[in-house]
Amino acid sequence: MSKERSAAIVSPEARIRAAQVFTLPEILPAHTRIVLDVQARLALLLTLNEGEATPLVRSFQLTPSATRVFLALLQAYPQHCPYQTLVSVLYPVALDTPVWEPSVRPIRRALRSLAPILRVFGLDVVALRGRGYLLVSATRLSSVPGQHRTAL
Repeated sequence: MSKERSAAIVSPEARIRAAQVFTLPEILPAHTRIVLDVQARLALLLTLNEGEATPLVRSFQLTPSATRVFLALLQAYPQHCPYQTLVSVLYPVALDTPVWEPSVRPIRRALRSLAPILRVFGLDVVALRGRGYLLVSATRLSSVPGQHRTAL
């Protein structure tokens, strides 16, 4: 088996641990990427301006819960991320009909710790009452109907 071939075979568990690259059309410039390494709990903002050979890289260490919540929000984009999805990423053991307040508090805590990093990325999170949270451009925050800015 060649080295290249074995490197291409990735188990589902390894895929979850590997860094993932996200483009967010409509809320980030086309030349900007977010790289999220779940295992290292590291978020990178990569920007390559036209005519420049090296990208501008900004890195941020995340808490474990902020990492899981950020990944869920990025994977859900451009749709909102439902509350139940966020609860399940914070509590991998299935919870049968979670009690509302104890389930939402850890999500809000994770979002508060993520807020300064999102601002640097030019992003914000809005709460969609009764549905979940949505990643939006910080400059276009007012264009989301029925949105409520999170108390971050």
